[in-house]
Amino acid sequence: VIAHDPEQPDALHLLGVLAFQAGRSDLAIPLIRRAISHRPNAPSYRLNLGNALLALDQDEMEARAESVFRDLASWTATALAR
Repeated sequence: VIAHDPEQPDALHLLGVLAFQAGRSDLAIPLIRRAISHRPNAPSYRLNLGNALLALDQDEMEARAESVFRDLASWTATALAR
């Protein structure tokens, strides 16, 4: 379908959902947004976009928390070594 019509909204949406289910919210979001641009009143498109955005935000927050933890662990080790 995408080869025949690269902007077919249902195909874009379903590709986005597949990307989300595979853990790739970074790929899902632009696909679902393209689908919404062609069919803005489709509630399932917007629901799935929201889910992908939430998942991406959680991934970013986890990465930031890990970074803060590593910095804190390094600082603590340095302080205890003194």
